Amino acid sequence: MSDPTVRESTTDVTTGWPSELGDEYEFLGELGRGGMAVVYRAKERALGREVAVKVVRPRFHADEEAVARLAREARTVAQLEHPNIVSLHAIKRLNNGLALVMQIVPGHTLKAALANGGLPVDRVESVLKDIARALAYAHRCGVVHRDVKPENIFLDEVTGRALLSDFGVARSITENTELTATGTAIGTPTYMSPEQIDGGSLDGRSDLYALGMVGWEMLTGQRPWMGESLYSVIYRQKHDALPPLDVVRSDVPPRLQYLLEGLMAKKPDHRWPSAARFLTLLTSPDKLPGLKEWQSLAKKRRKAGSRGRTVEVRAVSPVSSTVQFRRGETPIGTTPSSVNAQTATASGEVPRQPSPWGQAAIAVPFDQAPRKSRWVGVAIGVATLAVVAALGVWQLNKVEAVPATSDSARFADAAGVEVPVIATPDTAGAVDSVAASGETTSTILDSAAAAVPPPVVPPRVDSSKLVRPPLASPVRPPIVTPVPGDSAKSVPIEPAAPAVAFSADRGTIAAGSRHSCMIDGEGRALCWGSNEKGQLGDGTFGSRRTPALVAGSFTFGFVSSGGSHSCGTSSDGDAYCWGANESGQLGDGTTTPRNAPVRVSGSASYRFVRAGRLHSCGLTRGGAVQCWGSSGRGQVGDGSRTVRSTPVSIALGSPAGALTVGAHHSCALTRTGEAMCWGRNEAGQLGDGTTADHPTPVSVATNERFISISAGSAHTCAVTTSGDAYCWGQNTYGQLGTGGTAAGPTPQKVDAPGAFSTVVAGDSHTCGRTQDARGFCWGRNVYGQLGDGSTMDRPRPVAIRGLGALTALNASGAHTCGVSGGEAYCWGWNVDGQLGSGDQESASAPARVAGASR
Repeated sequence: MSDPTVRESTTDVTTGWPSELGDEYEFLGELGRGGMAVVYRAKERALGREVAVKVVRPRFHADEEAVARLAREARTVAQLEHPNIVSLHAIKRLNNGLALVMQIVPGHTLKAALANGGLPVDRVESVLKDIARALAYAHRCGVVHRDVKPENIFLDEVTGRALLSDFGVARSITENTELTATGTAIGTPTYMSPEQIDGGSLDGRSDLYALGMVGWEMLTGQRPWMGESLYSVIYRQKHDALPPLDVVRSDVPPRLQYLLEGLMAKKPDHRWPSAARFLTLLTSPDKLPGLKEWQSLAKKRRKAGSRGRTVEVRAVSPVSSTVQFRRGETPIGTTPSSVNAQTATASGEVPRQPSPWGQAAIAVPFDQAPRKSRWVGVAIGVATLAVVAALGVWQLNKVEAVPATSDSARFADAAGVEVPVIATPDTAGAVDSVAASGETTSTILDSAAAAVPPPVVPPRVDSSKLVRPPLASPVRPPIVTPVPGDSAKSVPIEPAAPAVAFSADRGTIAAGSRHSCMIDGEGRALCWGSNEKGQLGDGTFGSRRTPALVAGSFTFGFVSSGGSHSCGTSSDGDAYCWGANESGQLGDGTTTPRNAPVRVSGSASYRFVRAGRLHSCGLTRGGAVQCWGSSGRGQVGDGSRTVRSTPVSIALGSPAGALTVGAHHSCALTRTGEAMCWGRNEAGQLGDGTTADHPTPVSVATNERFISISAGSAHTCAVTTSGDAYCWGQNTYGQLGTGGTAAGPTPQKVDAPGAFSTVVAGDSHTCGRTQDARGFCWGRNVYGQLGDGSTMDRPRPVAIRGLGALTALNASGAHTCGVSGGEAYCWGWNVDGQLGSGDQESASAPARVAGASR
């Protein structure tokens, strides 16, 4: 039976554009087509932005289950949010297929860039780093791409970034779904790993093999096995190595050649164990282990004049660091290393963290298999091979779909405030541009991002010259008024609830989506991790794996990290923000990204400011709440869904004593401990018992009074005056801490081991600090963000391993940070160096932040 919600499909016979998309998208032209799909340029009528619409009409479109499987797969991959993955904005079900609404990348594919030959070495390394970051993230999320190739890599000529697209043939291990029939191989033979050709079990190392082939092509300018038949390509992929890079091109650094050969080993166990490990090795300035031995063998090979089959490079004992995927019908075989790791976890021993660098790669003899058996394998591979046209361009860094209107009424106020800003590149205003140039008319930039001018820090604003409003008068208790004509009687008015004593939130350390910040003992802010939007505030756009000082002479008392921006509050009440600003989340009256602190507009004196994904909120010293930034789901809280680039006041009805900002919602506690929330609510994260968004504050459905509150991606948690923890909203991974995974649109009591003083919420996990300063976490743990030494999800609180008394604790994204004994520690996801430990290896137990102390 057809889906009654799907409109009858009609198609323009001239363009092929589906008419059922006409109400939402204006057809602008065709961008390209393949065997199963046509990509169109279109304009989204509601937002006025240009998008790419990929209309997929599979050969099996009459099979509704097949089309539904395509939709499920698309939704799975659409959850990937990363700057190096192309964005998917929406999925539209057609009567005989799907329409994928995607980001347009301003630039070209890597394939187009290679049309004139190989790329400069530095550009090759830049692309390898970006795609390794994308793969490391996808693999951590349990998704194997399975079709990494130049056609699926886009080069953004505005930012210089490389973005991975077309996850259409990817497999979600957790959902156990795939686009093709069971038992077939998918991908592109030129880049497919031997195990992929055989149709066997795959993990992230298959993508690494393809990345190695892409790297070889970028350096040589030649497509691997170019000009050979399909049968020959399959045979060679399984048994032959490509010609050594130093034979084809003389300026390839031995270090880079060594790393690429470690990707292209025929056996998965001989490759670098993970994309994260490869990225660490590629970005490390230190000498690589095993490189000297490899160079010696390479010298002997060149001396012998070898031009035939070459010696393959492998990584020794990498299995312990290999990303493991939950797999249903095709389980990955158990290895001795994995057994040992499971045993250590079961015994309560914290597994030893992998060393920062990869295992030594050494040359080994080529595996001489009988030629007859090889050709049998080729025949089987050809019989099972199914080359699938790619589904679509996907996204990362999802930007909320809101009208691009700004708070112009407040620009006059902003203009009168002196704003210290570090210079940004001329292209900074177009960081998130969605305009695209045709591949036939533009040329790709060979360099990375445009050079960033030297930072110039203007003098600090003299806050004593700013006019501040008087502090709000204290709230008086209500007066009992006598009834007229009867002095003996009075109206029974209930007295006001007493004010609560809020938990001390020092705000000395902050975990963002992919970066972290802290305040040292001298009041200086330090940040580390991802920095593509300037969120580290050090005057650059370069990521850092160890702390860097935020530019300027500031003395901060509070710091907060959001999606791709950060905010700090000085000891005299001035608020500053830096980083991404596409939705006005910096509050400076513009939408220009800043790589150094810029003062939030207005004259308010803040106790602190908190940064969310695309918006920010501050609590003034008088108890007023102000918010700014994106409000597409009502998260700013002023009743509108308009982008606000300067602060607007939120009507709570009484002064606030605590404030929190989540991904797309916000919450506050009044001085009497009443919880109120506003914004996105599809998972019940506002706690009012509904799943409807609210653009103004609504009361949480409970009689409890709270002293601490924290908002995550789609859930919220709070601590009562008696120390009990309650959570509400999404509970897919047990982040509510109730022992199960049932969602709760109203507060649910956490099955806690003791009384809490504070609670902090990440994207899908939660942590709390008890009244005796112990740390506990619960919820999602795939990256080790709970800090218990494992990567197992926990629906109940588990103790953080190895730390003494905690003086500060914060969580966001998929990592957590804390302060203990005057030292800073972080644990969890680390692909961008957000743990600050000097490497990019995720940690399931607290890792000390290098050079950061209180």
